[in-house]
Amino acid sequence: MKKSKVFYSTYRDSVLLMKMSGSLRAIQGVQSAEVMMATESNKSILEGLGLLTDEIKAAVNTDLAVSVISESEEVIAQVFSKAEDLILFGEKEEGYKTAYEARVEHPRADIAIISIAGEYAADEAERALNDGLNVMLFSDNVKIEDELRLKQLAEEKGLLVMGPDCGTAMINGAALAFCNQVRRGSVGIVGASGTGTQEAMVLLDKNGLGISHAIGTGSNDIKASIGGITMLRGIEMLKNNPQTELILIIAKPTDAGVEKKIFDALDACGKPSVVCLLGGETTGKVGSVTYATTIEEAVLRVVEILAARKKDYAISPQTEAQIREKKALLRPEQKHVRALYTGGTLAGEACVILGRDLPLESNIKIKTASLMEDPRFSHGNAVIDLGDDVFTKGKPHPMIEPVLRAERILNEIEDPTVAVIVMDFVIGYGVHEDPVGCTIPYIKEAQKIARERGREILFVGYVLGTDKDYQGLAELNAKLADCGVLTAETNAQAVRIAKEIMGG
Repeated sequence: MKKSKVFYSTYRDSVLLMKMSGSLRAIQGVQSAEVMMATESNKSILEGLGLLTDEIKAAVNTDLAVSVISESEEVIAQVFSKAEDLILFGEKEEGYKTAYEARVEHPRADIAIISIAGEYAADEAERALNDGLNVMLFSDNVKIEDELRLKQLAEEKGLLVMGPDCGTAMINGAALAFCNQVRRGSVGIVGASGTGTQEAMVLLDKNGLGISHAIGTGSNDIKASIGGITMLRGIEMLKNNPQTELILIIAKPTDAGVEKKIFDALDACGKPSVVCLLGGETTGKVGSVTYATTIEEAVLRVVEILAARKKDYAISPQTEAQIREKKALLRPEQKHVRALYTGGTLAGEACVILGRDLPLESNIKIKTASLMEDPRFSHGNAVIDLGDDVFTKGKPHPMIEPVLRAERILNEIEDPTVAVIVMDFVIGYGVHEDPVGCTIPYIKEAQKIARERGREILFVGYVLGTDKDYQGLAELNAKLADCGVLTAETNAQAVRIAKEIMGG
């Protein structure tokens, strides 16, 4: 049965609503549950999920709607009771309704983190800037003209706008949004991607280096329509920061004019710099700027410049032996790799490495892969960013709710040509408390189904995190290894392992 409850004139931001939805779906006996603001677009989503009711149809966009499907009246009552508790008592721990409200309670704060529906986010960000606050705009779906207006206003006021759609930053050692526990140090990062920045921070930490600041820009910042305003601002800030010895840029290739402005700013800043334009064509050293085509390569170039002890990410002899053993289990028709990513930039790095030698499709626009017609269905070799809007509209991001990605595993093994599945597991702040543990049952089920059909399905996993992250990096890798998953030290290494399994 389907039932709903509307909490009138009640607002909560999108991140809280996603977390609440995940908590309600975890209740035993719940078939489906969503918590959303009752906007017209969200009503359409609920209708598509089979969760729209007449009660929600009559609600307005300032009302909060809870809808659930279950066969038990008791379970439905439990869902509504838990939803009410989360709404009433979870608020203070989670955040504030406005930046002004937060500033009153914390007058010394100088950054506002805004995570509300995109149509309201720009106005709230503008109020924060006018109040003298730097802004981290986690919200997405902000109009490009609003982003430009906000960043121009920030420039006038000598402030910084990170975002929209900025998921990762670290300022003065404080981790913001999706981030990992890493050591402080002399490398300053300006990143146009969240998981790309996280991967760089984590690999630097594992090589004994640390972060002065990591400034996020949002993915649109270096497009011609914005002109790299935040990227250039971040470079200027790190140039003037005495703790920063080297600047690392993580982004994707974009408008040539914007790239030139970034290069000119770096070349003139007086500090060495490394630029990773993922899959870009520029390599080697140009002026004082060193270029890299993958995140792993970029970090190793940083390590070389700062004369730190560089780790070797070549596939170990032990792993080579495991690869040979597992390859022998595959049938001749198993020729394809499927990579199921929660991190979009990690997926992009996989496209760069796989696409050099294999025909490849992806829902990421990148030169090394053809664009998928429909990301919900894979063909041949495929890299899928499951954080894409087509998967997350009205649903939590897979870094918050990995089960959404795990369900895709069972779909992929229906294709008898699939040999290996690659997956990332992002740990740290803001994400799921055990992304590996909730995925392992699906891995085991996939292995069981494949064996019943006379074949094996191989898995390669990479846990993005440090040994200081609360989820426990070593424990998660051990869990994966215990169920036959080949584990890697970097995302790039995981992709190389998959490529070697395929004979590449």
